[in-house]
Amino acid sequence: MSEASSKLDELKSLVKSFPELPGVYLMKNLREKVIYVGKAKNLRSRVRSYFNCSSDQSIKTVYLVHQIHSIEYILTHTEVEAFLLEASLIKKFRPRYNIRLKDDKAYPYIRLSIKDVFPRFYLNRRVANDGSLYFGPYTSGSAVRDMIRFLNRSFKIRDCSDKFLASRKRPCMTYQIGRCTAPCAQLITEKEYQKDIRSALKLLRGESSSLLKNLKQQMKKASAEERYEAAARFRDSIN
Repeated sequence: MSEASSKLDELKSLVKSFPELPGVYLMKNLREKVIYVGKAKNLRSRVRSYFNCSSDQSIKTVYLVHQIHSIEYILTHTEVEAFLLEASLIKKFRPRYNIRLKDDKAYPYIRLSIKDVFPRFYLNRRVANDGSLYFGPYTSGSAVRDMIRFLNRSFKIRDCSDKFLASRKRPCMTYQIGRCTAPCAQLITEKEYQKDIRSALKLLRGESSSLLKNLKQQMKKASAEERYEAAARFRDSIN
């Protein structure tokens, strides 16, 4: 058995012990340099997929696998935390294969239009000098879209266009199903909306524990003051 084949068998055996939980994995070469960072809903399943012989694997992925000498993982509580941690670690280590495997695409960013009275989130492929806040880059456009949907749903951030916002006088269906606070119909003040934006920003910046504590405090306060709709909003964000 060749040394390379023996190492692959060793890695396959190692991956069997990985937990079936969300987290981030770091692949290292012989010099213990991080060459790839990825995220997963199920660490064992995702990392194991690299070692399944398949004609669907690109040449670049095959080459990556043969450079791996060790794999480490970091558990996270949620997929959202894994998404944010992955981006942070890619910035820190700048792994060569995160760039090479995506070299035909521009990395996506999350943009927040903070100059707007009622800001919203966008997916952008480039950072512009437009006064907006940018987060990223991230590795997956679909993951960024999922993250934006999660932020909008959790913190009731509008997802309508500026034209729609300016022309609308009555709440739309998104408000009716409890996923927006209807700034278009002035059903939320600018000050209250900005609170929701700040909560979303805390999550994007990785301040999830302080955010959770703050949301629980606000939920209790709203409930004590018999503002039950507000309390329900905070409860939904916590969940």
